[in-house]
Amino acid sequence: DETATATVGVVEPAAFEVELSPAEPVPAGESLSVEATVTNTGGVTDTQTVTITAGETTVAERAVTLAGGESETVGAEYATASADIPSVDIEVATADATATATATVLEPAAVTVTSVTVDEPVVAGEDLVVEYAVENTGEVTATREVTLGVDGETVATDTVTLAGGERETVTTAHPTTEGGVTLEVTVTAAQDSESVQVTVGTGEDSGGTETGSDDESGPGFGPVAAVLGLGVLCLLARSRT
Repeated sequence: DETATATVGVVEPAAFEVELSPAEPVPAGESLSVEATVTNTGGVTDTQTVTITAGETTVAERAVTLAGGESETVGAEYATASADIPSVDIEVATADATATATATVLEPAAVTVTSVTVDEPVVAGEDLVVEYAVENTGEVTATREVTLGVDGETVATDTVTLAGGERETVTTAHPTTEGGVTLEVTVTAAQDSESVQVTVGTGEDSGGTETGSDDESGPGFGPVAAVLGLGVLCLLARSRT
C-alpha cells in the first residue's frame, strides 16, 4: 500500500481590529471629527460593518471590505450640542472589536458686557469718556466687534480678542455739542448690551455764582461803607476836641 501525504496551510480567519484616533476638542455647536483605522489582521478577505457612535447617537454605519493584512481609515462628523459639554463618548465597532474614547466639548465663546461707566460731570463741548468691560465666558478664543451707541446711533466701534475666561477694559471718547440734555449710552457686544444715562451740562455754572464785592476786606465792606465809616470817625474826633 502506498501512503500519500500533503501539507495543508491553515489561514487565520479574518479579524477586523480598530484603532481610534484622538479627537480634537471642539466648542459645542461645531462638528466633531471621528476617525479610526480598521485593520484585517487575519489572512482572508472579509466584509464587515463599521459602526461609529457618539454618545447615544449612531453617526455612521459603513460596510468595509479588507483583504488579509489590509487597513482602511473610516471617519464621520458628529454635530455637537450644549448637552455634550464637557465631553462625549466615542465608539467605533466592528464584528470583532470595539474601540472607545472620550472627546472634549468646550463651552462656546460668549463675549458679554459686564460694566459701563461714564466720567462725570460732562459739559457740552467736552468729550463723553466711556469705560466699559467685556468678558469671554466661554472656553475658546473669540474676536468680536464692540460698539458704542449714543441715543441709538453708533458712534464708535472697537475690535477685541479674548481668550476663554479673559476680561478686558476699554476706554473710548465721543465729543458732545449740546448741553442740558440726557443721553443714553449703550455698549453692545454680539447679542449682549448694557446702557447708562448721563446728563450733559451747559457749563454756565461751572465758575460758580458771584455775590457781593471782590474786595478781600470781607463781605459787606464795599467803597460806600468805607466812606461812611471814615465820616463817623471824623465826627467822633471833633466831639472829643
